[in-house]
Amino acid sequence: ESLDLTRLVRDTATEFLRTLTPPLTLRMEIPASDSLVVRGDAASLRSALWQLLQNARDAEAQSQGEILVRLQSAIWSSDEAAIPGITPGPYATIEVIDTGSGMTADVCERAFAPFFTTKGPHAAGLGLTVAYGIARSHRGFIELESAPGKGTSARLTLPLADAEDALVVVTSVDPRQRWRGRETVLIVDDDLDAADELRRQLEAFGYHAET
Repeated sequence: ESLDLTRLVRDTATEFLRTLTPPLTLRMEIPASDSLVVRGDAASLRSALWQLLQNARDAEAQSQGEILVRLQSAIWSSDEAAIPGITPGPYATIEVIDTGSGMTADVCERAFAPFFTTKGPHAAGLGLTVAYGIARSHRGFIELESAPGKGTSARLTLPLADAEDALVVVTSVDPRQRWRGRETVLIVDDDLDAADELRRQLEAFGYHAET
Protein backbone atom coordinates (compact mmCIF):
# COMPACT_ATOMS: atom_id res chain seq x y z
CA GLU A 1 0.00 0.00 0.00
CA SER A 2 1.00 3.64 -0.40
CA LEU A 3 1.81 5.31 2.90
CA ASP A 4 2.90 8.69 4.16
CA LEU A 5 6.52 8.14 5.24
CA THR A 6 6.73 11.64 6.70
CA ARG A 7 3.96 10.88 9.15
CA LEU A 8 5.29 7.42 9.94
CA VAL A 9 8.74 8.77 10.82
CA ARG A 10 7.35 11.64 12.89
CA ASP A 11 4.96 9.38 14.84
CA THR A 12 7.58 6.68 15.44
CA ALA A 13 10.23 9.13 16.59
CA THR A 14 7.75 10.89 18.87
CA GLU A 15 6.77 7.59 20.46
CA PHE A 16 10.41 6.55 20.86
CA LEU A 17 11.18 9.85 22.55
CA ARG A 18 8.97 8.74 25.44
CA THR A 19 11.31 5.81 26.11
CA LEU A 20 14.38 8.01 26.62
CA THR A 21 15.74 8.97 30.00
CA PRO A 22 17.09 12.52 30.44
CA PRO A 23 19.56 13.96 29.71
CA LEU A 24 19.41 11.89 26.49
CA THR A 25 17.23 13.74 23.98
CA LEU A 26 15.90 13.27 20.47
CA ARG A 27 15.62 15.95 17.79
CA MET A 28 13.78 15.70 14.48
CA GLU A 29 14.51 17.35 11.15
CA ILE A 30 11.42 16.39 9.15
CA PRO A 31 9.74 18.40 6.37
CA ALA A 32 6.85 20.33 7.87
CA SER A 33 4.63 20.28 4.80
CA ASP A 34 5.84 17.87 2.11
CA SER A 35 4.60 14.30 2.40
CA LEU A 36 7.00 11.66 1.11
CA VAL A 37 4.99 8.69 -0.12
CA VAL A 38 6.39 5.15 -0.37
CA ARG A 39 4.85 1.77 -1.05
CA GLY A 40 5.19 -0.80 1.68
CA ASP A 41 4.04 -2.17 4.99
CA ALA A 42 3.79 0.45 7.71
CA ALA A 43 4.35 -1.97 10.61
CA SER A 44 7.51 -3.41 9.03
CA LEU A 45 9.01 -0.01 8.22
CA ARG A 46 8.21 1.22 11.70
CA SER A 47 9.98 -1.85 13.13
CA ALA A 48 13.08 -1.17 11.03
CA LEU A 49 13.20 2.48 12.13
CA TRP A 50 12.62 1.50 15.76
CA GLN A 51 15.64 -0.83 15.58
CA LEU A 52 17.84 1.98 14.29
CA LEU A 53 16.59 4.21 17.11
CA GLN A 54 17.28 1.51 19.70
CA ASN A 55 20.83 1.12 18.41
CA ALA A 56 21.35 4.87 18.65
CA ARG A 57 20.01 4.87 22.21
CA ASP A 58 22.34 2.02 23.19
CA ALA A 59 25.27 3.87 21.64
CA GLU A 60 24.42 6.91 23.77
CA ALA A 61 24.56 4.90 27.00
CA GLN A 62 27.75 6.64 28.11
CA SER A 63 27.62 10.04 26.41
CA GLN A 64 23.89 10.72 27.03
CA GLY A 65 23.89 13.22 24.19
CA GLU A 66 21.38 13.65 21.37
CA ILE A 67 19.79 11.42 18.76
CA LEU A 68 18.95 13.17 15.50
CA VAL A 69 16.27 11.82 13.17
CA ARG A 70 16.36 13.39 9.71
CA LEU A 71 14.11 12.74 6.72
CA GLN A 72 14.95 13.99 3.25
CA SER A 73 14.52 13.10 -0.41
CA ALA A 74 16.86 13.00 -3.39
CA ILE A 75 17.04 11.85 -6.99
CA TRP A 76 19.53 9.00 -7.41
CA SER A 77 21.41 8.93 -10.71
CA SER A 78 22.65 5.80 -12.44
CA ASP A 79 26.13 6.46 -11.01
CA GLU A 80 24.82 6.65 -7.44
CA ALA A 81 22.55 3.63 -7.70
CA ALA A 82 25.45 1.20 -7.57
CA ILE A 83 23.85 -1.18 -5.06
CA PRO A 84 22.49 -4.38 -6.70
CA GLY A 85 18.73 -4.13 -7.20
CA ILE A 86 18.67 -0.36 -6.75
CA THR A 87 17.55 1.63 -9.78
CA PRO A 88 17.89 5.38 -10.50
CA GLY A 89 15.00 7.57 -9.41
CA PRO A 90 13.53 9.45 -6.46
CA TYR A 91 14.30 8.13 -2.98
CA ALA A 92 13.59 9.08 0.61
CA THR A 93 16.26 8.65 3.29
CA ILE A 94 15.63 8.33 7.01
CA GLU A 95 18.83 9.12 8.85
CA VAL A 96 19.38 8.31 12.53
CA ILE A 97 22.49 9.95 13.98
CA ASP A 98 23.95 9.42 17.45
CA THR A 99 26.86 11.02 19.25
CA GLY A 100 28.06 7.81 20.85
CA SER A 101 31.46 6.14 20.78
CA GLY A 102 31.21 5.10 17.14
CA MET A 103 32.39 1.91 15.43
CA THR A 104 35.46 0.72 13.60
CA ALA A 105 35.29 -0.05 9.88
CA ASP A 106 35.43 -3.77 10.67
CA VAL A 107 32.42 -3.57 12.99
CA CYS A 108 30.46 -1.56 10.41
CA GLU A 109 31.10 -4.21 7.78
CA ARG A 110 29.87 -6.98 10.08
CA ALA A 111 26.98 -5.09 11.67
CA PHE A 112 24.29 -6.65 9.45
CA ALA A 113 25.55 -10.22 9.86
CA PRO A 114 23.15 -12.51 11.77
CA PHE A 115 24.03 -12.94 15.46
CA PHE A 116 26.83 -10.37 15.34
CA THR A 117 26.64 -8.02 18.32
CA THR A 118 28.84 -5.79 20.44
CA LYS A 119 26.25 -5.57 23.23
CA GLY A 120 27.26 -8.62 25.21
CA PRO A 121 25.96 -12.18 25.59
CA HIS A 122 22.34 -11.19 26.29
CA ALA A 123 21.83 -9.52 22.89
CA ALA A 124 20.52 -11.66 20.03
CA GLY A 125 22.44 -9.83 17.32
CA LEU A 126 19.51 -9.93 14.90
CA GLY A 127 18.12 -6.38 15.08
CA LEU A 128 20.08 -4.85 12.22
CA THR A 129 19.82 -8.07 10.21
CA VAL A 130 16.03 -7.89 10.37
CA ALA A 131 16.01 -4.15 9.68
CA TYR A 132 18.17 -4.61 6.60
CA GLY A 133 15.92 -7.42 5.39
CA ILE A 134 12.90 -5.14 5.72
CA ALA A 135 14.68 -2.41 3.76
CA ARG A 136 15.60 -4.81 0.96
CA SER A 137 12.07 -6.21 0.80
CA HIS A 138 10.91 -2.63 0.16
CA ARG A 139 13.52 -2.22 -2.64
CA GLY A 140 15.67 -0.10 -0.34
CA PHE A 141 18.80 -0.48 1.75
CA ILE A 142 20.55 0.64 4.94
CA GLU A 143 24.00 2.22 5.13
CA LEU A 144 26.16 2.82 8.19
CA GLU A 145 28.77 5.55 8.53
CA SER A 146 30.84 5.64 11.68
CA ALA A 147 34.28 6.05 13.20
CA PRO A 148 35.62 5.59 16.75
CA GLY A 149 34.76 8.65 18.81
CA LYS A 150 32.66 10.15 16.00
CA GLY A 151 29.23 8.63 16.58
CA THR A 152 27.22 6.73 13.97
CA SER A 153 24.88 7.62 11.13
CA ALA A 154 22.43 4.93 9.98
CA ARG A 155 20.60 5.74 6.74
CA LEU A 156 17.49 3.83 5.67
CA THR A 157 16.78 4.66 2.02
CA LEU A 158 13.53 3.74 0.24
CA PRO A 159 12.21 4.42 -3.27
CA LEU A 160 9.44 7.02 -3.43
CA ALA A 161 6.11 5.95 -4.89
CA ASP A 162 5.26 6.74 -8.50
CA ALA A 163 3.19 9.84 -9.12
CA GLU A 164 -0.02 7.81 -9.59
CA ASP A 165 0.53 5.90 -6.34
CA ALA A 166 1.26 9.13 -4.48
CA LEU A 167 -2.19 10.41 -5.38
CA VAL A 168 -3.80 7.49 -3.55
CA VAL A 169 -2.14 7.65 -0.16
CA VAL A 170 -3.63 5.26 2.32
CA THR A 171 -3.75 7.15 5.57
CA SER A 172 -2.38 4.84 8.22
CA VAL A 173 -5.28 3.66 10.33
CA ASP A 174 -4.32 3.11 13.93
CA PRO A 175 -4.80 -0.66 14.44
CA ARG A 176 -5.94 0.10 17.98
CA GLN A 177 -9.17 1.43 16.45
CA ARG A 178 -9.89 -1.99 14.90
CA TRP A 179 -8.56 -4.55 17.35
CA ARG A 180 -8.72 -4.43 21.12
CA GLY A 181 -7.54 -7.13 23.47
CA ARG A 182 -8.68 -7.90 27.02
CA GLU A 183 -6.41 -10.81 27.91
CA THR A 184 -3.37 -10.81 30.20
CA VAL A 185 -0.06 -11.58 28.52
CA LEU A 186 3.10 -12.69 30.35
CA ILE A 187 6.30 -11.57 28.60
CA VAL A 188 9.49 -13.53 29.22
CA ASP A 189 12.62 -12.13 27.56
CA ASP A 190 16.25 -11.74 28.66
CA ASP A 191 16.38 -8.42 26.81
CA LEU A 192 14.66 -6.07 29.26
CA ASP A 193 14.42 -3.23 26.74
CA ALA A 194 12.74 -5.50 24.18
CA ALA A 195 10.37 -6.84 26.82
CA ASP A 196 9.45 -3.33 27.93
CA GLU A 197 8.81 -2.23 24.33
CA LEU A 198 6.59 -5.27 23.71
CA ARG A 199 4.70 -4.54 26.92
CA ARG A 200 4.00 -0.98 25.79
CA GLN A 201 2.81 -2.18 22.39
CA LEU A 202 0.47 -4.77 23.89
CA GLU A 203 -0.94 -2.30 26.39
CA ALA A 204 -1.60 0.13 23.54
CA PHE A 205 -3.90 -2.53 22.07
CA GLY A 206 -5.75 -2.96 25.35
CA TYR A 207 -3.96 -6.04 26.72
CA HIS A 208 -2.71 -6.28 30.30
CA ALA A 209 0.97 -7.21 29.98
CA GLU A 210 3.28 -8.38 32.74
CA THR A 211 7.06 -8.83 32.59
